[in-house]
Amino acid sequence: MSRQCWSRAVAAAALCLGVACFAGCGPSGSGPKTVKAKVKVMFDDGTALPADTMLHFKPEAADAKYLVSASIPTDGEFTLATAFDQTGVEGAPPGKYKVTVQVGLGAVELAGPKPKPECTDPSKTPLSIEITEAGAVTPNPLKVPKQ
Repeated sequence: MSRQCWSRAVAAAALCLGVACFAGCGPSGSGPKTVKAKVKVMFDDGTALPADTMLHFKPEAADAKYLVSASIPTDGEFTLATAFDQTGVEGAPPGKYKVTVQVGLGAVELAGPKPKPECTDPSKTPLSIEITEAGAVTPNPLKVPKQ
């Protein structure tokens, strides 16, 4: 397993576990203000992404000190979760995000359609979203280029 694959797998697992374990446990008012946000995600040809897909959202704000991610359920609509200072909450801070797509965890090669390689690299991804103060997400749906 390559070092990069291992790092991504560990980071995704830690983030999911952290958000699941700490959701709602933080003191009131701690961390960034979040809004509940949902958006449909699909390949650019309209087909569904695999159910084991993780989305990672890198805030474009340089001073952001939180992690945002989502796993895609079978209907393709995701709900964002934010991890901040060992606390997890549903939703995400309003703002602009670069989006990367991770299908499966680790070095396991899954059969079926995959996103184009640049969609998995935070420095090259063409995918981005914006979340408003009201929780509206654009674009909606988010269309991922298929390999």
